Amino acid sequence: MDKLSENFELSELPAGSETKPAAPHKFTLHIDGKWHSMNLKETSLDRSTPISQLDSQILTDLVFTPICGITDLKKD
Repeated sequence: MDKLSENFELSELPAGSETKPAAPHKFTLHIDGKWHSMNLKETSLDRSTPISQLDSQILTDLVFTPICGITDLKKD
């Protein structure tokens, strides 16, 4: 959670809350039996290319590769 907080604003969702992300660059995470919202910090958004702004690319660049060590999404 500490590593995630470098790029995302994190908050625990109350029980029974909607877990579907409400907008682009907003994500939810289920960990330790609790749901959390993850809102991308504006300073963490890479606007250099359209691809870098896709939610799937944001998760790859900021979560999957640096935190989880996933470098090949098809094999890891």
